[in-house]
Amino acid sequence: MNSVEFRQLCQMIKALEVSLNGKIDGFSRQFMGALKGIGILDPDKDTMTTAQVCAQYGISARQLYKYRENGDIPYIKSGSSKNAKIMYRIADIVEFFSVRNG
Repeated sequence: MNSVEFRQLCQMIKALEVSLNGKIDGFSRQFMGALKGIGILDPDKDTMTTAQVCAQYGISARQLYKYRENGDIPYIKSGSSKNAKIMYRIADIVEFFSVRNG
C-alpha cells in the first residue's frame, strides 16, 4: 500500500467514524426521549424514596438498607444527620433490579 492509498484509507475511516458517531448520538437522543415518554425517565422526578423503592420492588426497608450498606445500590443522602432523607436515582434502581432479577 502506498502513501496515497494509506491517506485515502485514513480519510474513509475518519468519515465512517464521524458518520457512526452522528448515528449513535441520534439513537441515544431518541432512546432517552422514548424512556421519558413512557415515564421511565422523568426529568421532574428522577429519584425515589425508600418507601417507593420497597413498594415497587416488593422488598423490605431492611433489605434495601442491606443493599445500600453493601454498596450494591448507590444513594443520595440529604444532610449528615441520622435522620437525613435518603433518595435513590431511578436509573440506578432499575439497573440494579434488572441485573438482579435478569
